[in-house]
Amino acid sequence: IDAIPLVSQTDYRDRALIGLMVFSFFRISAALSLTIKDYELRGSQRWLIGEEKGAKRHEMPVHPSLETYLDEYITFCGITNPSSPLFQSGTPRGGNLTGRSFDRTAAWRMVRRRAKAAEVFRDIGNHSFRATGITAYLNAGGSLEDARIMANHSNATTTKLYDRTGDKIKVQEVNRIDI
Repeated sequence: IDAIPLVSQTDYRDRALIGLMVFSFFRISAALSLTIKDYELRGSQRWLIGEEKGAKRHEMPVHPSLETYLDEYITFCGITNPSSPLFQSGTPRGGNLTGRSFDRTAAWRMVRRRAKAAEVFRDIGNHSFRATGITAYLNAGGSLEDARIMANHSNATTTKLYDRTGDKIKVQEVNRIDI
């Protein structure tokens, strides 16, 4: 996220979209279907209200870092219409938003391009950020059941598929080999 230069409207959009997938566990389709009004203020807390696959409602309080990303994006781009897509496609050159919804394929290409620019050369896609967010949450002491609820999964078995906390243990164990 920090490797994205903040120069154009699409730069701000990309940082906000990646941040949303990491901090809210939203699937890409749900994230791209959000409108400005789905980023709502309840008292002093921002919330995201979207629809996940299976027409399941997904409500998530907004993490402070994500709130910063979204607020800066919306302000920088001047998006004011409540029914406007939250994540909009960009012009081919210049990085200005078009007012039309950003689509999954374009988001996938953006993620690949941003990963390459950040010198991340492993296979990465939109869903990678969901796993990153869930793993970071679990590494910080979060419970699998709460991760399941936040990811809008029907059961914890599905959430466990996104858990990469065991990877750290494997590295530690391999490093015990001393010849």
